[in-house]
Amino acid sequence: MTVTTPNASPNSAQSVMWPAVAIALLLAAQATLVFTRAINWDEFFFYSQVHQFLRGEALPPFNTIHVHLFTWLPAVADNGVDAIVIARIVMLLCELVTMGAIYAIGVRLADRTSALIAVLAYISAGFVLQHGFSFRVDPIVTAALMTGLAILVTARLSIIAIAGFALIAGFAGMVTIKAILFAPAVAGVALWRWSESDFDRRMALRLMACFAGAIVVCALLYLYHSGQLARSLASGGFDGVEARGDGMLRSAGTSVFFLGVPPYIQMVQKGLWTAPLLALLVVTAPIAILRNRDGGVWRKVLFLGFWLPILTLAFYRNTAPYYYAFMLAPVVLGTLPAIAVLRRHASAPILAIAFLLPAAVVLLKEDRAVIDNQRALVVTASLLFDEPVDYFDHNGMIAGYRKANGFMTPWGLEGYRAHGQSMFRTIMETRTVPLLVENDELLVDLLRGSTSAENLYPEDSRVLRDNYVPVWGAIWLAGKEIAGGSSISTEILVPGTYRVEGGDLAIDGAAVATGSTVHLERGEHKIANTSDRTARIVWADVDKLPTAPAPDGRLWIGF
Repeated sequence: MTVTTPNASPNSAQSVMWPAVAIALLLAAQATLVFTRAINWDEFFFYSQVHQFLRGEALPPFNTIHVHLFTWLPAVADNGVDAIVIARIVMLLCELVTMGAIYAIGVRLADRTSALIAVLAYISAGFVLQHGFSFRVDPIVTAALMTGLAILVTARLSIIAIAGFALIAGFAGMVTIKAILFAPAVAGVALWRWSESDFDRRMALRLMACFAGAIVVCALLYLYHSGQLARSLASGGFDGVEARGDGMLRSAGTSVFFLGVPPYIQMVQKGLWTAPLLALLVVTAPIAILRNRDGGVWRKVLFLGFWLPILTLAFYRNTAPYYYAFMLAPVVLGTLPAIAVLRRHASAPILAIAFLLPAAVVLLKEDRAVIDNQRALVVTASLLFDEPVDYFDHNGMIAGYRKANGFMTPWGLEGYRAHGQSMFRTIMETRTVPLLVENDELLVDLLRGSTSAENLYPEDSRVLRDNYVPVWGAIWLAGKEIAGGSSISTEILVPGTYRVEGGDLAIDGAAVATGSTVHLERGEHKIANTSDRTARIVWADVDKLPTAPAPDGRLWIGF
């Protein structure tokens, strides 16, 4: 039984052609974004986890199984930006799988034209267009879950189909625990399939086998993955406790739900104006579902189950724009009854154009120059040192090096504050961190402002400001500036070899000429500058910095 439309020929060549052409145009445009859209900070972090696994550093067992899938990635690219671009191609393929699943389910529940319009509604949504190919968990888990739903909706649930669902859904649960947010869609499909069999006990057993199998697969994958992480940690010879020096930040955000105003309410508003027709379908879908007399109550349950994930925006916290590529996949299927109503009032060409126009605005506003700034920074920083070093930054941008601090997201900073004590100083007292990448507004305000960063403890703000100097764009190296005619007693927290620049200095009573190097241990040192100009000491164990000026453009684009 299908959602019907009063059109005389709902699957005519013209009605099918228009949404199909619109989808093809959007996919072609989106493919260019794979190579030209700025890398999001979360993508850098996702890629850095692959390097952490290869180095034998500690990783949490959940939300990291992707590291096994991308161990080849560092070997096929010269830098992190290009590696992520290559990974985006894989993510784009995942998006195509998701779109194929939407179409397969749509054809089963409605007709070809409505199914294509559902796919078009998905890919034309501004956030899906921008983030559907991003290198993160969302494209992977969405492709897996939507394939699983397609199996439940369209297959006879033979042993092969049950095994296929179990493997795919179990894998999805290991990709990210937010796979559970598809539960209403899965439950709705299961109840509908059971009702289609007149509540036959054998169908109930098949469905139970699907879900039990998925749990077993997820558990087995967890045991395998956690065991591989333990072996990687042991072979890497890296202290697990030290490797988790950023755990205070990385494992922060234990509360994934909220009450009150959504933290990403501005993103909800942007999502509305970048996909107005989809928003209309989503808002009117419950009415269309309840008024639809085709199929009975369990068919209504089916469509409501698809639609319900939209409500996660009201209680699930991490709903940044990339979340929409995950959440909207089942939701567009929940709008099929509303699509049927819409098709009674608008032709296929009109609908195709209505979906295309807002998407075109999103594409035209895209700043495609930022990725070159990111590439210049990553390449320069990656070539500074002969061997990997520890460094501080916001998001793990220099994946080949060891990030010493945690992921500085709002969640991470909440965990940092909840820890109740300075973290950067603690790290600098036990690890040598010669590099700091100024790739976040918090770090910019801290290093170039006059006050402590609002979200950092004052002691952490002080030690970062006092122990690093700028050398090239956003790249800072361990060092100190000494004003002309001054003598200071200062704490060195990054032990190693420093080069004197800008004027002769007296360090711990010994004269050190400009251009000379001196080895300084961690601790207090007296430095005097007898000249009338500012001099400084800078970390010396680096290759030559590029002579070309650093890009003066921004490193990130907003959501």
